[in-house]
Amino acid sequence: MPVTREPMLRARAMVIRALRDELDSRGFIEVQTPLLVPGTCPDLGIRSFEVREGGYLVSSTEYQLKRLFAEGISAAYTLGPNFREGDQGRIHNPEFTMLEWGRAGATMGEVEGECESMVRRVAGRALGQERWARVTVRDLIQRGFGVPVRDWSELVRIPGPLAGDDDAHLSWIIDTAVQRLDPEAPTWVVGWPAGMTASAGLDPSDPSVTQRSELFWKGLEICDGFPFVRAEDWQRARSAAENEARRAAGMAVVQQDERFLAAVAQLPEGAGMAMGVDRLCLAVLGGTSLCDVMTFGWDDR
Repeated sequence: MPVTREPMLRARAMVIRALRDELDSRGFIEVQTPLLVPGTCPDLGIRSFEVREGGYLVSSTEYQLKRLFAEGISAAYTLGPNFREGDQGRIHNPEFTMLEWGRAGATMGEVEGECESMVRRVAGRALGQERWARVTVRDLIQRGFGVPVRDWSELVRIPGPLAGDDDAHLSWIIDTAVQRLDPEAPTWVVGWPAGMTASAGLDPSDPSVTQRSELFWKGLEICDGFPFVRAEDWQRARSAAENEARRAAGMAVVQQDERFLAAVAQLPEGAGMAMGVDRLCLAVLGGTSLCDVMTFGWDDR
């Protein structure tokens, strides 16, 4: 008799229900946004599925949510499928489930608090109520490699398999340092190098880093968030710079989302975050890969 996946699917459904219940109880509106979009994220690290008839499968609902906030919606979230080409492995699947939420008037600390509340809600007593760890990328690199980082250009001193490609080398250094975090201690990693994402604004107190927070737990990146960027010219320049980096790397230049870019100047102050639901399920329910907590993985469609 075949082994049934029903217990896991029931547990996954309970996790998703708990996430929705938490945000609904806080006054958020769940919205449904398009899966097929005319423009996509130009970040060097993201490869969007281009659709033959024009447009892309959505890699994140960030742009659509921000358009709603620019129209006056105060608090909203999406929970559904996202797509990123080439992301396949133990903790990657080209189609995955993402929860994204944001709130006008929210600080980054408040959005982190909402995230912590949701994770504690689905993880139960295992996490306790103590404050979660917090570390900057600079401190993480110094811990992992013993090299103090005053300027990101100093990282060329650290040998690695991708030396020679500055962007890839920096990503390898950070990924390696992150792997040395205590997997049992949820940790916010902040102070990310400027230029690693097109949507995170610079920290006014240190323009070499962005106001970006990422949550790591059980060896997994669970969440990624930042305050709203409200300067259209800056956002356009950052997006164009990412597309230029793609061209230099021999990657396809992507069509930018003009409706999103036009909405940036109308955004209120606020912040938002994205959570990998499949990764959260893996951390909470156990397993060796995302396929263990998904109804169908990429190779089992």
